[in-house]
Amino acid sequence: MIGLAPFRTVASRSLMMQVPKLRAAAPLVSRFSPILASSFHSSSPKLGLFSNIPPPPEVPKFKPSKFTVAEVTGMKWLTASLVSMVGFALFYGPQPINDLLLGIAFPIHAAIGASAPVTDYIPIRQYPKLRKFALFLLYGGTILTLYGCWVINTKDVGITAYISRLWHAREQKKLD
Repeated sequence: MIGLAPFRTVASRSLMMQVPKLRAAAPLVSRFSPILASSFHSSSPKLGLFSNIPPPPEVPKFKPSKFTVAEVTGMKWLTASLVSMVGFALFYGPQPINDLLLGIAFPIHAAIGASAPVTDYIPIRQYPKLRKFALFLLYGGTILTLYGCWVINTKDVGITAYISRLWHAREQKKLD
């Protein structure tokens, strides 16, 4: 501590020299500017520029309809059921009923998730035709995906076995 004593005294002297300047400026601010003085003390009422502005009007609260509540609840149940179906497929392997349910639930889940960016980034007030067209393409692709999953499940090995084949295709190619 002995080595820092000269620096400490220099710093404290410079601060002591600035304190009278600040004290001398404080009465000038409070004497000549009531706006600055009132904003300096948080307990005093605000004076001046913004005292006559009324508060904003209340925004009416949105009451969700039964359809909205049912839709959100359905999306949550669909997501939870997908978790259990994928776990069942990983544990038990290919099962026809599980493949059928996966072929229905996953494309619908993907369509719901993909419709969110469309509704967020294509506002209906600015681009009504473009939004309808984008949703038409999305739902048309969903219908084609549902049909493709049905074809894989009925005329091929099933979705779970098909994904297993794709997963192990490189290993099968090395064996051949």
